[in-house]
Formats: sequence, C-alpha cells, structure tokens
Amino acid sequence: MRGAMKSFLAIIATSFFLLVGGRAQADEAPKAVAAERPTQLHFDLGFGLATVDARETGHGGAIALVRLGMFQAGAAAHYSQYGLSARYGGGIAAGLGLHGASHIGFDALAEFGGSAYGERSSHDLPYVGARMGANVFVGNPDSRFRTTLGLWLYAQHDLGEREISDRRAGTWDEFGLRFAMGFDVTPG
Repeated sequence: MRGAMKSFLAIIATSFFLLVGGRAQADEAPKAVAAERPTQLHFDLGFGLATVDARETGHGGAIALVRLGMFQAGAAAHYSQYGLSARYGGGIAAGLGLHGASHIGFDALAEFGGSAYGERSSHDLPYVGARMGANVFVGNPDSRFRTTLGLWLYAQHDLGEREISDRRAGTWDEFGLRFAMGFDVTPG
C-alpha cells in the first residue's frame, strides 16, 4: 500500500506542476493583482491520501474562505478513515494567500478545530493544523467566477489522547495531500 500511495502522490504532483508550468509560460505579463481582486469567496472539495501514524488512509475535505486582499479566513471540514476508526470534524482556518488576475494562486493557512471519532471513540478532541495550497484557475482569469484545480498539503495534530477499540490510546497525527476542485467568486 505504501508504494501505491507514493506512486499516486508522484503522479498527481507531476501532473499538477506540469500544468502549472505550462500555464505560467503561456501567461503574458501579470496584471495588477491586489487592485483587481480585493475581495473573493473561495470554496473547494477534495479527496486524497493521508498518512496517519505512518499508515496510509483515505481523506476527504472541504474549505470555504473569504479573501480580503492577501488575508483570508473561513471554515474547513475533514474526514479520514483508518481501519474501523473514522475521524471527522472541522474548524476555522486563517492565513495568507496570493490570488489575482494570473492563472496561479497560493495559500498558507493555520487551522484550529475539533475532531470526532466513530462509534468506538471514547471522546472528541481539539486539533491544530497547517496547510499549504497551490491552484490553477481554469478558463478566463478575468472572469468573476473562476473554476480552480489545486493541491493541498496539510498536517493535523490532536491536542490530547483518545482510545479507540482497534488502536491503542494516543494522538492522531495526520499528514496528507488532497486534490481539490472548486471555484472563486469575485463579488460586485
């Protein structure tokens, strides 16, 4: 399974960076970024692979952000499955991003929230996390509604311990890569 995850991540990362590189070369001189898009709404939904305590697992999640210039904040949700254990929850995310008139955008966010565990969980836990993302805008970059394809690299750490029947007590450390599809909307 570890080899399959590495191959999957390599294929996704290579495809993404080839797409980004090809788009960047095709772009003309960048336009005034901050002045053209001072406020944006962003939403994406994605799926990928994660490593939980050195074991592979499936992962899904969504994020909704309000972007005010370089600053952004919003809500994040996640779901991971490991054996009989499911971890799901959400929280708030805030950070910086570069999103303008070009075809490429970047994000760096910190997260704080809570995670619940499936029926076999003894309790729920708060978590902290960080994520970095890159995305490509598909279609006309000057449109008020822009479709995005992107990648999120993330890490989450539980602040406490829990006990689940198919695992020993401990924290849930999760690192992963999620392929995301979404959209940006520029109001006004």
